[in-house]
Order: sequence, then structure tokens, then C-alpha cells
Amino acid sequence: MGYLSNKKHKARVNTILKTSIFLLAMATFLGFGSNVFSHFFAQYRWQFFLVLLIIFIYSLLRRSWGYMFLAFVLGIINYFTVSSVVNIINFTEKTASSPRLLFVSKATDPFEVIEFAENKKSNIIAVMSPQMNDFDLRTMLSEKYAFLHSSEGWDNGFMLSNLPVSVSGRIKLDENLHADFAKVQFNNMPIVFIAVDFSGMRKSQYAKVLESLSTFCAKHDDPVVVFGDFNTVAWSKELNDFINKNGFTVKNALLNNWRNVIIPQHYYILGYEKNYIDGDIMLSGANYFSMFTRF
Repeated sequence: MGYLSNKKHKARVNTILKTSIFLLAMATFLGFGSNVFSHFFAQYRWQFFLVLLIIFIYSLLRRSWGYMFLAFVLGIINYFTVSSVVNIINFTEKTASSPRLLFVSKATDPFEVIEFAENKKSNIIAVMSPQMNDFDLRTMLSEKYAFLHSSEGWDNGFMLSNLPVSVSGRIKLDENLHADFAKVQFNNMPIVFIAVDFSGMRKSQYAKVLESLSTFCAKHDDPVVVFGDFNTVAWSKELNDFINKNGFTVKNALLNNWRNVIIPQHYYILGYEKNYIDGDIMLSGANYFSMFTRF
């Protein structure tokens, strides 16, 4: 490469690095705000960290110390914002005394749901927005799963359990938004499981919905586990406040599911510190790849 070509190449690289660092810095700090744009940027902090890590390594190899330092600082901010709420890697070993959950969104094939649940040895199954009008799942259930019928009809979502259930029902969180719950006995210990699906919820609803959910959680002396699609990341202000207020921790690590590397993590299992809970998610087209179907 000639002198002029080399100079132009360095100029292009510097421009790309400078622009990338500037945009990532703007997105990083905007993510701390409380408006809709801030909410959007905050969801991608993990992806920002990965890009900044690449820039850091590249700048290190090029000995561009200024860009390397800026990438390091911005990367640390994003990394610790995420890791302060969510474990990056789960080092906890699953034991036989750990209940297993299954979250199903918009199921269309009842046979697939039951087969998947039996293969995964799921104890609690939450099916959201089922689209099985030609099937009555109640007549197809394996004998070991009990259908927890909702007073509003099984076609609006329901839960299944192969554990003894003492009480179950539905919590009204807001207009047209609810959560199903079941109090079960697991190893002679009562646990309240609450399944949520906030996939269609607007940001303006979060405060009211999570306050209603907190009120319900506070009524129980038994351990409470909330799981499902929260439609936001755990380090968002609203969900982080909810987690802290109720003394929860996030039970599923960010890298439990490879999908979270590219897409913001919205599926969570929230429970108390001493309770280890494991689970799976049914995803159309990816149900045979465990790295994509773990919580």
C-alpha cells in the first residue's frame, strides 16, 4: 500500500472509530433518561458493550490509545449497568429439588406443547394467547398435568401443573391485561408462581401494572416466582425498581439463551435469592435448539 493510500486508509479508520465512539457515547448516556428514546437505548446496553469490546480490542491492536480508553470507559458503564441486575453467566447447578417452568406464547399446536413439556420435564406450564380454536386442550392433556381453568375462559391463556395446587386464579393488572397464578406444593414447600405476558404493553402502563403486581406479591408470605415476557430488560428503571422493591433476583443468566446476544433479553424468571428456578421458552422454529429455548 502506497503512502497516500495508507494515509487515506488511516483517515477512514479514524473517522469510523470516532463516529462509532460518539454514537455509542450518546446512546449510552441517553439510556439513563426516562423518556421513550431512553427506554429504547437502555434495552441495547449489552449489544453496546459487545460492540465497544470489539472497538477496544481493535484499538489496542492498532495502538490507538485514545479510542481504546474511551471504548473501555463506555464498555464498563454498559457492562456494570447490566451485570448489576442480571448475571451474565449462570454458575448455579440445577438440582433435583428445582422446579422447572415452561412459558409458551401464542401456541397453535397442543400436541407440540404437551410433547415439549414432557421432554423438558416441566412442572409448571404457562400458555399465553393460545390460538387453538379447533382443539380443546383439556381433552388432550396427559394425566400428569392438571388444567388450571380461568374464570375468563381457557382461550385467554391458562396454566398447567403436575404439582399439587392449593389455589389458582387470575390477577387483573390493568384494563385488558392480566396475569395467571398458581400456589403449588413442591417438596412440601408452598410456592406461588405468577406468569406474565407484557409483550403488547405500552411503556406508559409499566408503572401501574408493576405496582399492581407488587401489591399482589406483598400479600403472600410464601416464596413468589414471577416469570414470562416482561417486554423490557431487567436493568430498565421500571423493572429494576420492581425487582428491588420485592426483594427478587433474576434467576436466568443473560447468556443462558444465545438469542440475548443479538436481541434484548425480555424473558425472565424472578424469585428470591435462595430459590433456584429453571425453565424453557417455546419459540416457533427454534424448539429443537436448547441454546435458544432456555430462559
